[in-house]
Amino acid sequence: MPVACVLLVVYSGVTWLSLRRHRRLHVSAEPADSAAWSLPLALGVLTAATVVTAFVAEILVHSLETFAERAHLSDFFVAAVIVAIVGNAAEHGGAVVVAYRGRIKLAAEIALASSAQVAVFLIPAVALLALVIEPLALSFRPIEILALGGSTAVAAVLLWDGRSTRTRGLALIGMYVVMAAAFFLVGDRNP
Repeated sequence: MPVACVLLVVYSGVTWLSLRRHRRLHVSAEPADSAAWSLPLALGVLTAATVVTAFVAEILVHSLETFAERAHLSDFFVAAVIVAIVGNAAEHGGAVVVAYRGRIKLAAEIALASSAQVAVFLIPAVALLALVIEPLALSFRPIEILALGGSTAVAAVLLWDGRSTRTRGLALIGMYVVMAAAFFLVGDRNP
């Protein structure tokens, strides 16, 4: 629990500093006649988007349960691979579109920020929220720890010099396919 609290504080601080930096850059680059949304309008749109997202997520969960049962897929594989891909489809699509337009740095930032948000915000927030609802132990199986460590090491080696190529991208996709296959083979059993 202390680790979750520290991660949430770090995430909040980094997000606050990042928003301030982007606001400064945006305000200085923005023409004076452009109109910004009012706070009530922005909160209303955000609330409506949250409600629609929750509704779509509920439909997705029921569809995935049926699909996984018919395809004889383990809950672990569905959660670790399929939900991860579908749940981040907007970020993936946005990163691909931005990369296609030649803004590779922004595409990488989108992908990394999405991953960091899950690791540093979502997981600690769920762990703390679970204390209120039902205690949740964050324990990882060896395959999960191996996948996390392996993917971190491979990404660090491939992107160490701050450059990316199609070959390196294919290597990263290959690493993902290997991890997905391992998750499929291990399934719900606990080795």
